[in-house]
Amino acid sequence: MVYGLNTWLPTVMIETGYGLNSSLGFLIALQGVAVVGILVLSNLCEKYGSKKVIISSYIAGAISLALLGFGGSIFYIFILVAIAGAATTGSQVLIQAYVTSFYPSAMKSTGLGMASGIGRFGGMTGPILGGFLVSLALPNFMNFLVFSIVGIVAAFGLSLIAVELPST
Repeated sequence: MVYGLNTWLPTVMIETGYGLNSSLGFLIALQGVAVVGILVLSNLCEKYGSKKVIISSYIAGAISLALLGFGGSIFYIFILVAIAGAATTGSQVLIQAYVTSFYPSAMKSTGLGMASGIGRFGGMTGPILGGFLVSLALPNFMNFLVFSIVGIVAAFGLSLIAVELPST
């Protein structure tokens, strides 16, 4: 979700009918609010536990992405893009801290390295998937729906983890 959005959001929004300035503004909002989202979500993780917050964040990101595909006023789209930025990038950052909680101190770097390495798969496939979708000239809502499905899959995968580790 993160890398595909970072690469293709302006292009898809231009194809939807928004101007270049607005489309680049959406990308700035996506990244700018992500910083705030990470700070807010990290505090929520301390209070409610990482697993619950990250699952909720992935779902919020998926919903906002799905709704983006239906368009609307620039203000409405900026709100959805902001939620998507906070949720997707926030989840990506927080999942790294969550992964380290499963490993003893001597293995934390190995566990995080493995998780980050696997995560780079998304860094490669997200932009490729986005380019493929744009080349198909599908209706915009379908492009955003595909990216939102990734968030649902991530939330589902996290829900399968049987252990909720205490906040540290």
